[in-house]
Amino acid sequence: MATHDDFSQEPAPTAKKSSGSKVLLILGTIAGLFLVLCCGGAGFLYYKFKDTISVTTNAAEVKKQTSEIVTIDIPEGYTPISAVRFSPGIFTMKMMMYQGGTNNQGGLVLMEMNQAGSDPKQMRDQMLQQMRSQQAQGGGSFNSQIVAQSTETKVFKINGENVEFDFVKGTRAGDSTVMRQVVGTFSGKGGGTILFMLIVQDSDYDEEAVSKLIKSIRIPGSTVATEAPTESAAGEGMPEKDEEGEGDTEATPEKSE
Repeated sequence: MATHDDFSQEPAPTAKKSSGSKVLLILGTIAGLFLVLCCGGAGFLYYKFKDTISVTTNAAEVKKQTSEIVTIDIPEGYTPISAVRFSPGIFTMKMMMYQGGTNNQGGLVLMEMNQAGSDPKQMRDQMLQQMRSQQAQGGGSFNSQIVAQSTETKVFKINGENVEFDFVKGTRAGDSTVMRQVVGTFSGKGGGTILFMLIVQDSDYDEEAVSKLIKSIRIPGSTVATEAPTESAAGEGMPEKDEEGEGDTEATPEKSE
């Protein structure tokens, strides 16, 4: 029989999540947003089509799957974490995640969605509008852990198409650590939608390096180079604060190639 002391023992403390885990949680919720936007029910779809989901943490395979949707110069120090492929027949989703930066607080996600019969531009516009709305509210399933302090939109030209990227500065809910988030959507090789999202700690943020990263993007099979920003604008109600990269010559029209 158990003694009284057995019941009075304090439970083992719950292990705290690492900073890197927090970033992965933020990036991981992106898949849910894609599913809701295209089909209206992430949980239902997962239950019904769970056998069509494949996940790998093999670094070489993550890189291989990345190259299938986009050519990009992954930042030095960022390592492949996982690749997810979801193909129930009505659509195909691929998502690759990388992690790096100080204390692994940085994360990069690349995701492609192809859905038969959908309007790619409409889907991209809808996704961007949804993300901006949740960012402004400081809540929602996608950006619930990033509360924006300021935002700026820059337009890059990817594969001949003008693409808006939101450069956001803010903090995670319940955490004073200042973070930077860069997000944009553009057309993929087969007319699908590709999502780019980078999250880095403010102390690691280098706007020139981020612009260089975006400019390294190529669509497989295309020789069209990505061009530097041609315009920028502060987000509504969230003016950009004195940032050093604001007057970068790279962001002016005359410097675009």
